[in-house]
Amino acid sequence: MAFNAIVENCDLTVNIISNFLNENKDSYNYYFKNVLQAKLDELRVQMLTDETFLYDGAEVIVGARFYPYAFHIRKEGISCFRVYLAKKISTNYPIHIKVSAEYLHTHSIERMFKDIEYHISEIFGALDSRHEVSEFLYNLTRLDICNHNNEMNIDTYIVPKEYNSRVVTRIGKSGKYNTKVHSVTELIGEYGQRVPYYRYGSGSLVVRFYNKIQEVVEQRYKSFFIPKWLEIGLINEKTFNIYDLTYKLDYDYNLDFVYAHLIYEYENGSRINKSTYEEIIDIYKNDNLSIQSKYDKLDKIRRHYRIRKVREIVNVEFQVRSEFLRTLRLINNETGEVVDNKDVKEVFECIDQVYEYLTTKCFRVVDRKSKAARKRDKTTDPIWIKVQQSKVENIKEQDTTKHTIYRDYRKNASEDDCIKKLSNNLARYIYLKAKEIKKQTVHEKDMRNAILSGLKLDLGKNETYDYLKEKIVRQIRYYGEKEKEEDLKE
Repeated sequence: MAFNAIVENCDLTVNIISNFLNENKDSYNYYFKNVLQAKLDELRVQMLTDETFLYDGAEVIVGARFYPYAFHIRKEGISCFRVYLAKKISTNYPIHIKVSAEYLHTHSIERMFKDIEYHISEIFGALDSRHEVSEFLYNLTRLDICNHNNEMNIDTYIVPKEYNSRVVTRIGKSGKYNTKVHSVTELIGEYGQRVPYYRYGSGSLVVRFYNKIQEVVEQRYKSFFIPKWLEIGLINEKTFNIYDLTYKLDYDYNLDFVYAHLIYEYENGSRINKSTYEEIIDIYKNDNLSIQSKYDKLDKIRRHYRIRKVREIVNVEFQVRSEFLRTLRLINNETGEVVDNKDVKEVFECIDQVYEYLTTKCFRVVDRKSKAARKRDKTTDPIWIKVQQSKVENIKEQDTTKHTIYRDYRKNASEDDCIKKLSNNLARYIYLKAKEIKKQTVHEKDMRNAILSGLKLDLGKNETYDYLKEKIVRQIRYYGEKEKEEDLKE
């Protein structure tokens, strides 16, 4: 196996329906304040002084800004996911889930949903024994689909001067200008340099190319990848041993990588004798030499003995956020129905088609040798074709003929979108016009009368309405009253 596509990161927000909670935000806010908060605050205080568990496998950890209470779920020594609970919600779902890469590389997506639902039920049950969850509602906020491969050379596959000429994409483009590419350049030896990372885009869709084994070695928290790559056949035994030694050295990646090749050759080959081995050790441990100088000397020995470097695993990563996912339309070819993006489980069942769309329609690398007047008419690079043909491993086998996929750029906004945009604009408009600062003075009639004659707005559909009223009051109190030309009329 030379290519391995997989869902590597997944962020979800979850709402639950139970004997105490429904879909209404006020239901959660009331229940949290009156039932859960005191118990969670007590757990958080305990956590500051000692390791605290809600139950076996659910460690209490530090939360985030909008989700201040959190639990780290572990199973059989594996970090599975983190569960974050909101203190109060307006439009968002109250539970945020961050699934770990290690879990996704060792479990299927089907297993992920079962474990999430089990542990959310356990968490709420441990906090309130009367609580029974009956239904789970999901939103997908971020999804990373990665392709680990050993055929790309990160140093030569797309060189800096080719960042635009070899890529067909609209990611990050503005009008006629080229796509903006962010890259990282590092020194290698005294005079050399390399680019181990470059990225296209920065918003709802990002494509990254980077040296995956270097990331594993330097960041120190994804060592499980090395035996996993050996297990699935992405690397051989020799590469595994060199990667493993490089990881254990933990000094400087490029220096450690070339040093590991020399040590492996001495222990397993016949080209390096004892005196050269001792010279290698002396160079590596010499505190009077700079890292760059050590690298040059050791790499010179490697080249002298014609020791080829093993291939470094390269990751091609598509980071997709909810804003992009909402523009994708999956049509069931049998029924003609469009898959609801809110049905996250069904979206996952079509993930191979989403991946194919990303690697063909959204971003494509063209062959250097291809000739055509327009870049988009050039043939696809042979290695990129293998990226396109990869199947996502941690999803059950899919029938890719069942759905047709296309992208809707949402030129025609939905009714709910219009309501949300109008309500937000009206909140700002009323702030500019309002004379009183009391919340109770901001009535539905004020909101309705501010709209152009003949246009009706169903405020009852907008979950953020109460929040907007509170926001108006806060703005007026903070910034002061504006000059009023006239009051809002009945």
